[in-house]
Amino acid sequence: MHNQWWTLPGPSRFVDRVVKDLRQSKNVVIGLPNLIPDGIRQATQQRVKKSSWRWCRVTPQPEYHPLDQLYETLTGESTTEQHVDHFDLAKHDRVRGTIAWIDLGVSETPETWVKCMKTYADSIKRLEPDSPLLLIGVLQSDHASVTPNGKPHLSVRAWRNVIQVVDVRNVVERELRKRSFNPTQHQLAVETIARVALWDLQLAAQLAFCSLAEITDPFDLLEDYAHAQQWSVDQEARWEDGTHSRLFGEPQTHSALCVLQGNLQVVERRIWAAQTGVVLPFLEARLRTLISRLDPLPPTWTTTNGTREKIVKRENYELSHVAEILSEDGAADDLTRLVRRLKDMRNRLAHLESLRPADLEHLSLKAFNTTLNDR
Repeated sequence: MHNQWWTLPGPSRFVDRVVKDLRQSKNVVIGLPNLIPDGIRQATQQRVKKSSWRWCRVTPQPEYHPLDQLYETLTGESTTEQHVDHFDLAKHDRVRGTIAWIDLGVSETPETWVKCMKTYADSIKRLEPDSPLLLIGVLQSDHASVTPNGKPHLSVRAWRNVIQVVDVRNVVERELRKRSFNPTQHQLAVETIARVALWDLQLAAQLAFCSLAEITDPFDLLEDYAHAQQWSVDQEARWEDGTHSRLFGEPQTHSALCVLQGNLQVVERRIWAAQTGVVLPFLEARLRTLISRLDPLPPTWTTTNGTREKIVKRENYELSHVAEILSEDGAADDLTRLVRRLKDMRNRLAHLESLRPADLEHLSLKAFNTTLNDR
């Protein structure tokens, strides 16, 4: 699954930018938050596999200065009996056409490595060798904030706002193919997970395996998820931790952190927004069907609001009017009960209340048509 995530539009564009930097002979510092898919190194390598570059993975060792470790690892020559500088590394024949992937997340001194990369980029600029050695330094979590300013031969790529709604929906759609939801429930599951999981593809995939009732009432799952990430009640939402980003046009805090900190109303509003976007059009379409197929519905209906009466034309009926008309007829059949439930669902959403899990079983066009035809 993680390999497939790198084919999504957002992650794919990010990798393409890194590859473009490499093709322009730029060294790259990548800043990554927590909670992103594994495999960025493999994805980058896959994009440039047809090139003549040679890849080398470097894990920083605390006993080495960054320059000495790079020189010894890439040239096979010792630095114990000679002094080497960044120009010596850049000019060495054995490093030409090499890309060194440096896992700075395990370094005790990532700032020193970043400084080394900046100095090396300056040497590339001055020497302009053919097929130069290129360095990719990857910073993650707290270290991601030490990314430097870019230079002519040093590009900085921070994973900010990379994951978009289309990416989350894509992941959820893949997982939901195995489920037996009807079309409306499927759409509701996709939108709810997108609103709750936000940029967290791992959480999105986990929610996609839940029942629709669990998806619309995910609070226990979210609290467990926050504990699994070792987040704390007094923790600040930060991009580096994967708990803060921008989605749906505004800054967002991770839903699991919201639940852990007691901000349940934030997640409730996200669930309500997803339900409103899916359920209200479903209810409106069912209302149009009722108006066109129920015969005879009166051409007008008089409603009372306090002491005021209002005459409503048939084409302007709402679910509440149809429910009143059916009740006025003394009907107590399945259709009348279904229309009342649909009316109650419409009223809950109109009053900014999310639907209850028990309401969701009525979101079926097939069941609606069967009940209508049986009347």
